[in-house]
Amino acid sequence: MDDRDRAAESYPEIAPAQRASAHLLALRRFWWMVVGAAALTASLAYVSSSSQVKLYDASAKVLLSNAEPANLLQHLTPASSPDPERDLNTELALVKLDAVARRVHEQLSMPASVSTLQILRGLSVAPQGTSNLVAITDRDRSPVLAAAIANAFARQYVILRRQEAQAAYRTAAQQAELQLARVGREERQGAHVLALRQQLQQLEIAGALQTGGAQLVDPATVPTTPASPRPKFAAAVGAFAGLLIGALLAIATGAAGAADRRWAAAAAGTHSTNGRAEVAASSVAAAEVLGDERPQHFPPSREAAAEREP
Repeated sequence: MDDRDRAAESYPEIAPAQRASAHLLALRRFWWMVVGAAALTASLAYVSSSSQVKLYDASAKVLLSNAEPANLLQHLTPASSPDPERDLNTELALVKLDAVARRVHEQLSMPASVSTLQILRGLSVAPQGTSNLVAITDRDRSPVLAAAIANAFARQYVILRRQEAQAAYRTAAQQAELQLARVGREERQGAHVLALRQQLQQLEIAGALQTGGAQLVDPATVPTTPASPRPKFAAAVGAFAGLLIGALLAIATGAAGAADRRWAAAAAGTHSTNGRAEVAASSVAAAEVLGDERPQHFPPSREAAAEREP
């Protein structure tokens, strides 16, 4: 058994409370290490974030509703949806259709080198809490272009909803016209034909009044501050991470120094009696907890004193 093994056997274990005190003392002794790590990581995070490309967010808000003017004229109540969440997800997906993106490309007269995939890459659509508002947000390097794209998608989405609502009435009106065309001359004055003509007129009026239940209520404005990057936020996160790293380094440095001192004292005590080793190790452990780095001196034992006598 070598000196290190003997020292480990003779050295008593330190209580968790004593270890916690030792860690606090290490943090107090090496505070400069904690502060330096926090300052370094915060500076690096701030510089790295500031060097990134600035991106701007612009949002246009669209109101979704089931109310239609034609329903009010005809005293009709819109049916409630059995799955509102699915309907909302469908509406959100309609905004990002490739057909809508092509309309936006044409409306803004974008160059042919810009594809619809590139336009949709910076677009996001999300509901506003539990309301009927939908936010259409575009992120771009140019704040003016970000606002223009968000408003264009909102307007084209409203147009698409209106066209889809009118298409259903237009199809029904075409079916009514076909039925009227098949009626013979002798039947044109019949009650059935008159009812069909009245129904056709109602379909044409209702189709013209359809809005699609979507309305642009809050157009996007040109943003003045970038949404990304955020150097101050990055610096705060970097400083917090630096504090953790610095604290770990300080505790590890303090623990390494204390371990070396304990081993040296315990190893020296093994050359004396067992009682002498325990006293030496216990004293070093207490000195570690108290933060005393000075070497510990002990009076010689009786056996050692007898050996030194001539």
